Amino acid sequence: MRFTNTVLALCCFSAFGADIRVAVRDGVPQIQVGGTAVRPRWFWGGPTTSSIAIRQGEQVIDVERMPLESGNKTLTFHFRFDRKPTTIWLDRFEVLDITDGSALMPLDDFDKATGPIPDGWTFFPPDERNTVGAVSVDPNGGADGTAALKIAIKNPPAGAVWPDFHVYTRATTMNLQEGHRYKIRFWLKADTATTLTLGVYRPASPSFITMMGDGRFQQQVAMAAAVGVDFVSPPCPMPWPKPGEAPDWSGVDMAMRQILQVNAKAKIVPRFGMAPPTWWYQEHPDDVMQWRENGREHPRTFSVSSRAWRRDACAQLNQVIAYLEEHYPDNMAGYHPCGQNTGEWFYQDSWQQDFHGYSPVEEAAFRDWVARKYANDAALQQAWRDHQVTLASAKTPTPQERRDAASYGMLLIPGAAQPVIDHNLFLQDDMADAVLELARTVRTASQGQRLSVFFFGYGYEFASMGRMSACGHLAARKLLASPDIDILCSPVSYFDRELGGGGHAMIAAESVMRAGKLWLYEDDTRTHLAAGGSLGGLRYHAGNQWESRQILLRNTGQEIIRNLACWWMDLMRNAWYADPALWADMQALAPMEEAKLSQPRPYAPPVASVFDEYSAIYTNKGHAVTQPLLAQSRHAFARMGAPYGQYFLDDVLAGRVDSRLVVLQNPWVMSAEQRQQLRQALAGKFALWCHAPAVIDPARGIALTASQDLTGFALTRLEGDASPETVLATDRGRELGLPAEWAVRKDTPLLFAVQTAPADDVLASWPDGSAAVVLRGNSLFCATPQLPRELLRLAARRAGVHLYTDDECVLYSDGVNVLVHATHEGPVTLRLPQAAMVFDALNGQALTSTAQATLRLELRFGETRIVRLQP
Repeated sequence: MRFTNTVLALCCFSAFGADIRVAVRDGVPQIQVGGTAVRPRWFWGGPTTSSIAIRQGEQVIDVERMPLESGNKTLTFHFRFDRKPTTIWLDRFEVLDITDGSALMPLDDFDKATGPIPDGWTFFPPDERNTVGAVSVDPNGGADGTAALKIAIKNPPAGAVWPDFHVYTRATTMNLQEGHRYKIRFWLKADTATTLTLGVYRPASPSFITMMGDGRFQQQVAMAAAVGVDFVSPPCPMPWPKPGEAPDWSGVDMAMRQILQVNAKAKIVPRFGMAPPTWWYQEHPDDVMQWRENGREHPRTFSVSSRAWRRDACAQLNQVIAYLEEHYPDNMAGYHPCGQNTGEWFYQDSWQQDFHGYSPVEEAAFRDWVARKYANDAALQQAWRDHQVTLASAKTPTPQERRDAASYGMLLIPGAAQPVIDHNLFLQDDMADAVLELARTVRTASQGQRLSVFFFGYGYEFASMGRMSACGHLAARKLLASPDIDILCSPVSYFDRELGGGGHAMIAAESVMRAGKLWLYEDDTRTHLAAGGSLGGLRYHAGNQWESRQILLRNTGQEIIRNLACWWMDLMRNAWYADPALWADMQALAPMEEAKLSQPRPYAPPVASVFDEYSAIYTNKGHAVTQPLLAQSRHAFARMGAPYGQYFLDDVLAGRVDSRLVVLQNPWVMSAEQRQQLRQALAGKFALWCHAPAVIDPARGIALTASQDLTGFALTRLEGDASPETVLATDRGRELGLPAEWAVRKDTPLLFAVQTAPADDVLASWPDGSAAVVLRGNSLFCATPQLPRELLRLAARRAGVHLYTDDECVLYSDGVNVLVHATHEGPVTLRLPQAAMVFDALNGQALTSTAQATLRLELRFGETRIVRLQP
């Protein structure tokens, strides 16, 4: 598709409302509307679909819906069932206008069906991607033994992912009338209990548009507005017409109208999908991702390397922003472009770990990147140790080369594995650069007056991948350095988010804030109102209203303490947040937050969890190390009894981290200059060195002597066919509170023993007697990838960090507010930093009558309490 500068200038008008941007005040990024700081609490949702519990056996389903538009509209009715083996028979389908008694869609009883599937019905996907569903006519399976549509669902083959299998009616034009109510009625029989999600859509490119709702989306918008939450983020269609065709703005207008009918003051941040329509793929067959040696089907996905996609996507984004600012200037607050895997700007199917990068545009983009890095052929040949390669002939390493690249355990060796290292670096840069082009479009099209919002930076979370270097999220610093980004966001971690869990950030959230950006939690908690069944990472389901409230209080209270933002997300648009009690808690949190808005103070926790993006790019098949050391360690940090923050290593190197205890989790790859900077930055602090610090120098390769120069600890690699599976605390370690033993994953690819000095305290040993955990002066070395909670507590005590409690619980604090989330039934005794009066942060009730140094809280499992300290 071809666009000119005329199109890119469409947004040049002066109809904007108040500026809505992130601004830094007293070191704290805040959302400001017309210069006034506002609570960064949003609601995310859209017109709701009907999730219906289906019992085993026969039943008649009646669902009432309301149209979102009037006029002759092309509609399809979509049926999705739980992802499990089930057989369903569907009969006597009809749609009735309750208001005037007419039939919107006449009765279809399948008795006259011919062929394998009735003419008016179809299913998706219709090709080899459908490995789970079969649709046919059963002549005797329906009501009273008549014909029925039979839908048989089975598990996909081992190792394959579930496709988005669903059955739907073929597109039919129907006359809708806003204000009328329609009843969707059908007979259904199931051989096992399941859940049906029923949606009504208008086919559109590149995605379908919801055409009927049940009012529960607007109900949630109204509930949010009633407690002062006016920011709303809805999914919004992205018109992407063929050249010469006019864009269809009806879906965009409908998305806005649904919100403004309920809350005229709403500040709207629409979410756009940036995937192109089908016709674009047909015109650009080479501009897609291409995998090799995977044995699996992958969805057709645009490549972020495609300059044609970047150009056209930016032009369409520019155009939709221009339209919205012209027609809704007082209500637009920002824009959230989304793309790639689940719209979150990591490479499609990253979790499957298949190798991509082989389409023409991807190969060309990699060559361009290589040419920018290396001055000439000679420099490239020296770096890649290949006298045949040239800047013009450089290719993406083959899957075999990437799989078997020269590694030191799970760390790629510079030089020997340089083509693979370079390709890993390219993957991060290319994804970040694509996001930045969209961000510049948002900034320009909105004349710098609106929020620019993007998913990015899930380093801690993606440590659970087999090759986290394949994700595309390891160049977050590029986005943090950009003036075109206001907010970065991610879901609450899918690890340890349930009742009694920690509710963690996926990124180095405190580094985001120190860069002047706002970090936003997408809180897609499955409340008690969510339908049953499994949903990817959202397997946990709050069992009742009380559980929902405790989880949301934990998450939102933590965000307030850390100055972070959030939206509550009705992810499946099933009205997960249509409960006034949930919003009453949001209102109860307002005084706590407003105090922080009026007198902002940066969150300055005494403990720093430190993540290095650059070192993560050097990992290869390092799951046994990266998952426990980076992803799962958040479990221990949240339960250590002291507040902690999450930082990038470069902030530590630059002296921007003031924490007393610095936990250096993965600084595996460091240059001589960085090692010198780190030595200076750690002066006067207590360092907890983890696993294998600085064992790789990007210029020299394996560098154990450099590691010793940095940390003071000499390391000896543990050799052998299998790694030890246990580390054992010594008598001294147990005396200082360490557990008697803890596990290490079998076949961990890189482990070391610590060479000890006479004055060292050896706190834990490998089974062969060599040292695994050593205390020396103002530093502690833990050679195991696991970080027990007790080890963090020991390091904190040695660092002089105040521990609020000896009882296990999730704890966050900014020094004034203390949040406790119970991980067990029973009391939690808080040891306050100084004698203080204590108040309940939600209702203001005094919990002590005099200043006290301790506070005992009697808690149920999963209960959240937030107290305010007044010295």
